[in-house]
Amino acid sequence: MSRGYFLIAFRWIWQVPPSLAPLTCNVDFGAVPDTWTSSMPDTNFNAGVMSLTPSLEIFSRLVNETNSNPLPWDAEQGVLNAFFPPPIPERFYPHTYTRTILPMKYNLNIEAQRSHLDQWNDVWPDARIVHFTQAKPCWYWACVVNTTCIFHQSIARWFVEFDEMNSKFGWTSYAKQW
Repeated sequence: MSRGYFLIAFRWIWQVPPSLAPLTCNVDFGAVPDTWTSSMPDTNFNAGVMSLTPSLEIFSRLVNETNSNPLPWDAEQGVLNAFFPPPIPERFYPHTYTRTILPMKYNLNIEAQRSHLDQWNDVWPDARIVHFTQAKPCWYWACVVNTTCIFHQSIARWFVEFDEMNSKFGWTSYAKQW
């Protein structure tokens, strides 16, 4: 395998390939910066969407890293952030495992809708993957009809896609019919 992708659950993948083609760029490791209430983009990345080139050497070093050091508070995400540092101008390059920073549209964190609305509005029209970190659609179905809900835009869109998928494949939907 020449390229691998990791996507964790509670993601909405919109505009599937070829719109994800930039994730196939020739990099060893790429990830999208994280979003927190206080920062967008953050200096760390969110490990929910990653583009990587498989390597037994890197895998062995990561296993050694986790066996040799205590896990940070953010578990595997912390280990990966330490192992694949961001590009920093003061650092001598090439660093063996420097990550490539992927555009926010490939892992748009729903926290941005609450804490960084202007940036959310800039990225939302071109979003390819939305990460439901703070509000899971199955918990916030009332946001679909409540237009004052902070997450109305993203949750309502998720349910439209969910219902379309159920209809297309003939699956039984437990979603409300809007």
